[in-house]
Amino acid sequence: MSAKFGARLLNENLSLNVSKNVDFLGWYKQLVTKSELIDDYNLPGFYILRPWAFSIWESVQKYMGERFQEIGVKNISLPLFAPFMDKLEERYEDLFLNTYFLTHAGKDPIKHSIAIRPTSESLVYSDFGRWCRSWRDLPFRINHWSNALRCIENPIPFISSREFLLQEGYSGFANREESIDEVYKMLDIYNNIYSDLFAIPVLKGRRSEKGKLKGSDFSTSIQIIEPNNGIGIQAASSTNLGQNFSKKFSIYFDNPKNPGEKEYIWLTRYTLSIRSIGALVMTFGDDFGLILPPKLAPIQVVIIPVGLDNCRNEKDKFNLIKNIKLINEKLKESGLRAEMDIRKEIILDLRPNQNFVQTSNLPWILLDDHFSNPVFSIRGERLSDTIKSLFYYCTIKIFFFIFMFQMKTNLTIGRFLKGVPIQLEIGLENLISRQIPLNVRFYNEKCILCLDNLAGELKVLLKKIQSDMLKIKTKELNNCIEMCLDWELFISKLERYSILLSPFCGHLKCEESIESMLNSKGINSKLLNIPFEQPKDYFGKKCINPKCKEKVEFFALFGQSIC
Repeated sequence: MSAKFGARLLNENLSLNVSKNVDFLGWYKQLVTKSELIDDYNLPGFYILRPWAFSIWESVQKYMGERFQEIGVKNISLPLFAPFMDKLEERYEDLFLNTYFLTHAGKDPIKHSIAIRPTSESLVYSDFGRWCRSWRDLPFRINHWSNALRCIENPIPFISSREFLLQEGYSGFANREESIDEVYKMLDIYNNIYSDLFAIPVLKGRRSEKGKLKGSDFSTSIQIIEPNNGIGIQAASSTNLGQNFSKKFSIYFDNPKNPGEKEYIWLTRYTLSIRSIGALVMTFGDDFGLILPPKLAPIQVVIIPVGLDNCRNEKDKFNLIKNIKLINEKLKESGLRAEMDIRKEIILDLRPNQNFVQTSNLPWILLDDHFSNPVFSIRGERLSDTIKSLFYYCTIKIFFFIFMFQMKTNLTIGRFLKGVPIQLEIGLENLISRQIPLNVRFYNEKCILCLDNLAGELKVLLKKIQSDMLKIKTKELNNCIEMCLDWELFISKLERYSILLSPFCGHLKCEESIESMLNSKGINSKLLNIPFEQPKDYFGKKCINPKCKEKVEFFALFGQSIC
């Protein structure tokens, strides 16, 4: 085994071998696995959420929980099984077809099969009526952090997996005006989550008649655009359900002005799922791995000791590690999420004059103060000072060199893949000069900071990275959306995966006609949403559908969608 072969083997296991611009979905699926966000499970379409991904989701939960607490949203927990799905079948026709059902308890069949929740509406609304009987109980706001299951045909990790984590919020009001205000209030919270936490610009808009939740008054959504591949991702939604669902589930309160008269409650629903992490990967990931915004990164700064094998003696090595530990502790005390990257495989226990080294393929080696006088312990057998001892020493030195070469490559590739914002590289000479070199993942460049005010300078740099990520992606978003008024040009651009803003009449039949014509040409594009920010100088134009004669109501966003 040579060092060259070892490095190639390591690169095959860690680095990406699919380009984002060549095979977008292939690149994405490889990245979420190799960056340790998920791992495959024995059941197709189901995935193990690894600590790196779950830490990101916990940050989302914390941020959203604080905003919900400010406006009085209370958390609840609901069962996994969903009765009364028959009441929602006509409104969730497609969703009902993707629902898993419990049919047996052990070997015995269940008389009436029970749905495993694809969404929590039936669970909430079946009890909502018992919770709200008086106008004094309103407004009513509850939130449910849950997991849901759907039998999706072509699952994509995070984006559309068969089991996924999500946040579902439900509110009830005495009048329509308050329910409408709630819809936009929650949409603004989602907008702030993406811009402030994820550093991703979004497009807020209204969903079309075809895209809205069936039975609702209207639905709003947040769209994230991946500009390089012209892909739209629905990142969150907030819906006004009107009174249709409250009538279906008998959710009402007694009218205080007319005792005995029942008033049906106005309901809203708002939701964000772990799809947000998939959108983050697609937006910022590159051919080297993830790029995480500092506010969301589980680790903001990683410290890697350099020059350990060049230290003159074990005392220098010990002093280097000791100082790095002190730097790491100070960074943590300042509020930064910092970590030393000293793997157990390299250094298991550091004491003056001693260093233990272990690899998966090598025996234990105990090195004393002078490496020229090694003491070997292989399988508990003490070897004498013989030719056999010299043979073992030379063999171990060769394999140790190969292993250290691989581990250095591992540290670099691994941290690039996982998207840690800043990587510090500290050696003895840096401690002496007080100048600390670092790699910034987003800029993909190196710079130097002063050790004396390292925590303060890192905070400034992290804040700048977060701001620049949002600015650059906002500019890319604005540049990628094209105005299109001609049908032939509309077809041509969508074939090249463009994101288009085109005039639209707003009618359901017209939208279905547009999608049908696109599908007949093999174009997997659709109406994404109707942006709140509309162009001012283009009204009076003809609907983009050449068969439509209706008046244009607004401009709609068209493009590819993978969810």
